[in-house]
Amino acid sequence: MGVNERAKMNFINELIANGCEIFPVTKDKKPCTTHGLKDATNDIETIKEWRSQFPNCRWALRLDKANLIVADFDNHTSNNNGTKLFEQLPKEQQDFLKTCPIDRSNHGFHFFMKLPKGQKLDQARYEISNGLEILTLQVNLYEPNKSILEAPEAPKFNLDMLKPKTETQFNFNVTNSQNKVRWAGKIINKIADGDGLAKGDGRNTFLNELSGFLFNKFTLADPDAIEYVMQLVNEHVFAEPLPRSEFNSVLKSAIKKYTRELGAV
Repeated sequence: MGVNERAKMNFINELIANGCEIFPVTKDKKPCTTHGLKDATNDIETIKEWRSQFPNCRWALRLDKANLIVADFDNHTSNNNGTKLFEQLPKEQQDFLKTCPIDRSNHGFHFFMKLPKGQKLDQARYEISNGLEILTLQVNLYEPNKSILEAPEAPKFNLDMLKPKTETQFNFNVTNSQNKVRWAGKIINKIADGDGLAKGDGRNTFLNELSGFLFNKFTLADPDAIEYVMQLVNEHVFAEPLPRSEFNSVLKSAIKKYTRELGAV
């Protein structure tokens, strides 16, 4: 066993010894076992069997059982630039995150924090922005710079991100020439506001924003399904729906942009 492999096993053994539950995953982050997360355990005999059965596996940690959450900054694409997001955080927030155990993944980095006792979560992950998620259920493990068990308690600005809201306490403003950051909460709140946004030119602007959000966030969705959602908003949210000709113009422009970005035309 090489030095790096031995260090990894010592890291895993420390987690197990402290009651943390793990399960094996492939290099593609897919569970090796039938039930994945539900198979997570700290039973040493089961883990030894997995090591033998899946000799090239990696390990994932069940966060909820360890009372941990993870700020996951990703650099998967030019639109998901976690490094830039981190650099734009207020200094106080950067300084706190630097005290956390940091685990560098293939495309970014994870910051581990303890969840205060009594804090209840209702999602496995909270998408804060392109490039940043808060993970609350599971995370793949790599090589943290120090023991995950030394994670500090998450401060208020992190916990605030685990509540429904339209703005985040991570104060950054990132734009991209091809894809501006758009917030699901902002879209949903506008829809819920009813006809307050349905007057004048605001209807065209809102439908353009809505189409951009739908096409960017639901890239596998059928364009017909997205058109249907836009029709519902136009007909049932706006006090005065856009005329069909104007609606078709917005839709045609959105589909043209979407297919061009995917290289379909």
